[in-house]
Amino acid sequence: MPSLVLVTAALAAASAAPHRIPRERVLDEMRRSVRSFDAAKDKHDAQTYVRQVLNGPVSSSIGRLVVINGKIYGNKDMAYSGEGPKFVVMATHALRRRDTGNVALLHLAGASRRCFPPFEWQKKKWAEAPGWVPTTLVARKHAEEDCGILVPNPYFVDSAARATGIFNNNLYGHHSTPSVLNASAARPWARRKATAFWRGKLRKATKSCVSEIGNYARFEAMGLTLKNHAFGDRLFDVKSTFGYPLHGEWYNASWLQQRNCLDVDKDFGGPKKFEKLVARLEEAVDHEKMYIEEDYCDYKMLLHLPGGTSGSYSRNLNHLWASGGVVLFWKQSAPEHYYAGLEDGVSHAVVDMVTARDVATRVLKDEAFAARLRKGAAAVQRDLVCDSCLTDYVSEVLLELRSWFKGELALDGRAALRETLRGIECTKMGLVELVLANANGVGGGIRYRKLKPAATLPGEGEDPWRARVVEGSRKGCWPRLSLRGPDRRDPSVPHLASRRGLSPRPVFSHRTRGVARPRTIHVVATAGPRPVPRKIHVIAAAESRAGRPA
Repeated sequence: MPSLVLVTAALAAASAAPHRIPRERVLDEMRRSVRSFDAAKDKHDAQTYVRQVLNGPVSSSIGRLVVINGKIYGNKDMAYSGEGPKFVVMATHALRRRDTGNVALLHLAGASRRCFPPFEWQKKKWAEAPGWVPTTLVARKHAEEDCGILVPNPYFVDSAARATGIFNNNLYGHHSTPSVLNASAARPWARRKATAFWRGKLRKATKSCVSEIGNYARFEAMGLTLKNHAFGDRLFDVKSTFGYPLHGEWYNASWLQQRNCLDVDKDFGGPKKFEKLVARLEEAVDHEKMYIEEDYCDYKMLLHLPGGTSGSYSRNLNHLWASGGVVLFWKQSAPEHYYAGLEDGVSHAVVDMVTARDVATRVLKDEAFAARLRKGAAAVQRDLVCDSCLTDYVSEVLLELRSWFKGELALDGRAALRETLRGIECTKMGLVELVLANANGVGGGIRYRKLKPAATLPGEGEDPWRARVVEGSRKGCWPRLSLRGPDRRDPSVPHLASRRGLSPRPVFSHRTRGVARPRTIHVVATAGPRPVPRKIHVIAAAESRAGRPA
């Protein structure tokens, strides 16, 4: 029978280095994960890293991203719905708070991921790949999969928006962290219910035992409710969420035993007791109320269980640290980015099917133990998952990636950037600029902006989109018109200037229905002792987008 006990490497590392403050331990673990990959030693290595990041398959969960002068470029699939766009929103807010320089990164969204192999191996057997491309992940499902750089899970996205000073009702209303903190302050410990509380979904189990770790952990925890109700107490209130009835297989004790994913003898006292418990499973389904985040502040203990989709992270944990209660960690939790800053017995208490009752009883009877755990949970909210903590951590990840893989050699400067992009099929990739869908990206909204035509013609054999990235990424440039001849930013070429002075300004062509129309404009030659008016001909590069020029 496969074991369901997974002790995360991050929590073990935290216990091994208690002298380091939690935030330092988190950053140390992040840097260790980055430096587990071979460092770039020269310009060739730096360019190889960028090309490995940007080449390969793309989707809404595979983000091939590059930050150039504060702008984020990537595959347009990242502008669709899903968890990937939420990470782009967090990265955007992080860049608003801190300039991290130019850097490339490969991000895989989803609850259970692993590093990508080099692009030439992605259609072969991954197990035979010579190495892995540095990849940012939300969580690792298995402790032994020590590959990838962990970043905040996508449901922290609104916290990242608050970190940039955005004031919006959606960010400060119900379900938000400030609202939960206010609710916690209004509910003193002595007035809370002496119960370990959890609400969530128990999904249909159709995969292997390893893939369904989260579902079986939730089933076991719901069994705590049934076992303790039989004792006549209400120590655990662990139930399936209101409005989500259980699938039929969970009521079939014979089927569950045949699956061999549960230790019936150890956790349930044998087959007969297990059958009686399953027969009462409906008692562990909430038929009364849909709970919101503020309601968790009514309870002294808050249970955290693995995610139901694949046993990875659960977004339910995001708000538990601010709820003012004791956080009980199920032993199968997958590590997230800040777990290196946690410590069993200080920030939380680890429980399983066997130890949960004893730990919960101690929390209620040992006031010093409960106070220490509550103080530790509050410190996690204050120092590790606060609004600015999350964006600052993303910034540190970008800075470490840039430093370790020498992003300045591959991406800084027009010539270096153009040379690096020669190894990338930008057009095939669908490279676009990724921007917030609204002023603050509430809810994780991202839209894409097509790259504007470059001011210079592409070189021989060069993908025209590469030139667009080079030109469009420059600060203060206006890559709207395409001049025939040399680059208009060359010092020897006249600059477009306004009639009122010599400051650069954009020149827009007449709107046409996707047709480039010649137009004569007046410019001022800035080279020389006196401005000399002259005429040149330009071609307005009109791109058709939904029947309109770009």
